[in-house]
Amino acid sequence: MKRLASVLAAAFAIILLFGCTANEQAGQETKKKAKETAGEQVLRLNNENEPTSFDPPIGFNNVSWQALNNLMEGLTRLGADHEPEAASAEKWNISDDGKTYTFTIRDDAKWSNGDPLTAGDFEYAWKRLLDPKTGSSAAFLGYFIEGGEAFNSGKGAKDDVKVKAVDEKTLKVTLESPQQSFLSIVANPAFFPVPQKVAEKNPKWHEEAATFVGNGPF
Repeated sequence: MKRLASVLAAAFAIILLFGCTANEQAGQETKKKAKETAGEQVLRLNNENEPTSFDPPIGFNNVSWQALNNLMEGLTRLGADHEPEAASAEKWNISDDGKTYTFTIRDDAKWSNGDPLTAGDFEYAWKRLLDPKTGSSAAFLGYFIEGGEAFNSGKGAKDDVKVKAVDEKTLKVTLESPQQSFLSIVANPAFFPVPQKVAEKNPKWHEEAATFVGNGPF
């Protein structure tokens, strides 16, 4: 219970920080620059420091989040009131016991290379987040998911993590216990999807603009 309480406390702090980052930074553009570009969609951010990484589970800090919030999008996003709203997922259902979430991804959701965004991309990304080989400092956020902590600690298998792409547009997730904050937690960039086909072909896809593939507005 103490471990779970610690995870919850850390998660709430991250949600708060992420909410501020997302709302204050995502999508900002000055009117002057908008006029100069004459319809061209250009976003300029003063990041102050170089991002750690644009690989979602690795870029686990405020500097990386500012860019990732514009380059990519998760199942949900946090609105102006810091409450979760639909994003890549157009809707979701929660089981009566509060443990199983079934997300439906928008039919028009696509990657920047034109590929459709699939539930499989989320399953791949979330299990990769929890994979000890990835070495993500954000992996503890996935401990809410049944089998997540066991897999990350080397005591369980990837196939035992209860995240499953039921079909192309349906993602089913089962939690260890009911969590009212889960829809807010998955708005964090650590839970952003990863283009499985692209990542498996080129593990360094996120390192260069020419190879980066995102599903966000920019």
